[in-house]
Amino acid sequence: MAIFTKIDSFLKSIIKNIVHHTGLSLAISELQFQAQRTKHLLKNLHFKKHHPYLAIPKDRDLFETFQVNYPLYFSDGKLAAKEMLEWSGAYLKNEGFHVLDWGCGVGRIIQHIPSMLPKAICYGADINQQRIKWCRKNINDVLFDCIEDEQLPYPSELFDLVFGISVFTHIQGDDQTLWLKELQRITKPGAVIIVSTHGSFFENKMSSEALQHYHSKGWQSNQYHEKGHRLLSTFNKAVNFKEIAAQYFTIEAFYEGKSHPDKLGGQDLWILRKQ
Repeated sequence: MAIFTKIDSFLKSIIKNIVHHTGLSLAISELQFQAQRTKHLLKNLHFKKHHPYLAIPKDRDLFETFQVNYPLYFSDGKLAAKEMLEWSGAYLKNEGFHVLDWGCGVGRIIQHIPSMLPKAICYGADINQQRIKWCRKNINDVLFDCIEDEQLPYPSELFDLVFGISVFTHIQGDDQTLWLKELQRITKPGAVIIVSTHGSFFENKMSSEALQHYHSKGWQSNQYHEKGHRLLSTFNKAVNFKEIAAQYFTIEAFYEGKSHPDKLGGQDLWILRKQ
């Protein structure tokens, strides 16, 4: 039995290396998109029929930012919004604060915050102009802005709570320090910042060459050309990300994805605070 496990592991390693070196990832991503649309087609049609007044993003945008699953887009987004407030609640007592969903995509999470925190002023920011345009048209009670020139369009010390789920996971490792510094700039003293990274839970998804770089440098990013795209994947060793983040924030809590897969599906969860 052990020999078959080793063979399976060896074959997976070969496939990862082939994909890594031949640029097949875009074609595979398209197949995954079509597979998701087909898998959830009947469920999505049923949901749309029974919720005709709900604004649902385009399938492509759902795939790029989450899943092509209409009911889950709403239910999981609401759950995630509740978790953001629960995880930050121990540090933020005043309800009338400024909240930012950094990398908001199509507003899956931030659209639920206004009803949960009526006194808060809510913002969403993303690098994709078309998604911001959709959010502005379809989501009320949230101010949406486009991120340009690797800078957030906000004054210093504005936000009490910032969350960026699956954002550092799509930022080149060389650029992550820049964004940690930018998050420090826009947050008030005492603010809470909740972010996630790809850590040890995802090591088996890397090619052998990528894994070697990950262990030697503390992070690994592929070379996909479009910033923020789902195919641009970055993996961070927790000890390395902790060292960098600690230059800008106090680390209040850390949940390793391998030990706490229930938190964010295997992503490492960081709760940071500006002192």
